[in-house]
Amino acid sequence: MSKKLNVWALISGFDDVLTTYQDMFPQELRDKATTIYPEQVTVGIGDGKNIQLFYQGKPIERPDVFWPMISNTETASLEKLLVRAGIPSIVNMHEVEVARSKVDTYQLLKANGIPVPDSFVFFDKPDKSAIEQHFGYPFVVKPNYGFGGEGVTLIESEEEFDAFIAQAAYGQTYIAQEYIATSRGRDVRVVLLNSEYLYSTMRKATDPQEFRSNVHVGGELLKYPIDQETQALCARIASLFDLPLIGLDLMFGTEGFVLAEVNAFPGMYPAYMLQALDAAIEGFEASRSPGIHGDLQNSLTDMPVLDSDFFENDSHQLH
Repeated sequence: MSKKLNVWALISGFDDVLTTYQDMFPQELRDKATTIYPEQVTVGIGDGKNIQLFYQGKPIERPDVFWPMISNTETASLEKLLVRAGIPSIVNMHEVEVARSKVDTYQLLKANGIPVPDSFVFFDKPDKSAIEQHFGYPFVVKPNYGFGGEGVTLIESEEEFDAFIAQAAYGQTYIAQEYIATSRGRDVRVVLLNSEYLYSTMRKATDPQEFRSNVHVGGELLKYPIDQETQALCARIASLFDLPLIGLDLMFGTEGFVLAEVNAFPGMYPAYMLQALDAAIEGFEASRSPGIHGDLQNSLTDMPVLDSDFFENDSHQLH
């Protein structure tokens, strides 16, 4: 009988995760993986591929594999340390990096004819006039890296743009985008597994003054099925990324949906993410090679439907 894999499930944003999901994580996860909050990891760099790992101030056993389930740019340093120490990821880390970078994502999508917001890339000392002349006011700015709506700002005047530039971080990359007013405070999250549609929900701001719809900034989730044509296009978008599980954020444009962002591991209810991890680990153990196999799809699609009282029904089409 083969040795059980020691798997780290990396979940960043420790305080946020506990606040949102503290009562929802099933105990069964502990049988398959060690939940690790990267913010609480310390690494001692040794010779060759040797590293010393400490978690919450105590030594911890070196994992066999890891999966960046909920991650951010700070987590990337830990992931690189693990990979260079010979500890593989259960997913393609190059593709994760592409999905994390909004610049890389938009360039890939635009090159493949996917509808995305009109975008300009700029740095901490931008040519302000080029951006102003192209977009006018208002427009949206966001950092190249980030999640949960963090750092996404609606710029409504030259004074606000000046204030944004004044606090821009040295060496940071930013994106200016057209403001799609028809999608203010709402978008649709579509989750696909192995490029096949799994489910979709509308994210809607509960504060009428908030233009972002992210749950992290107070948005609510509503049931929102999409038609077959939209599902097919989302599947084509997902196929551009070598990732087993992917989330697409669709904004309501004047002529149909516009793709706002791609998520390498979309924020989901713990029941989904933990069963995904469970099936992924089983597939990895069976093959001893990174990847997610058919069992993952079966595991997720057989899950019970979430409480219907939590949702509202509607539909929309992507053109």
